[in-house]
Amino acid sequence: GIMFCVRKFLVSSALTMTHRWFGMLRYSFLPSVLCGLLGVGASCLVDRYFYGFWAVPFLGSFHFNVIQGNGALYGTHPFYWYIVAGLPAISGILLPFFCHECINILSAF
Repeated sequence: GIMFCVRKFLVSSALTMTHRWFGMLRYSFLPSVLCGLLGVGASCLVDRYFYGFWAVPFLGSFHFNVIQGNGALYGTHPFYWYIVAGLPAISGILLPFFCHECINILSAF
């Protein structure tokens, strides 16, 4: 009696969740794939326009880093490099605002 009902509940809830998951997958996965293909296609067209020939730069990066094994060249800086050169390079003009906010947050304590 009770074991049969628990097992029936578990099987039916698993089937329901699987059905819902595949439904969500259909509505979220396919648009993501289409947008990804659209982005890669647009990137290839822009590269064709500016380089004058068909080029796929991210495949060149993959070839350099993975196939040729040159990925070990990255990350060879000393630990303080990320603060001295890395952070200013990626933050650009926003670095003074970032420093100001850090000072404000630290002074609140």
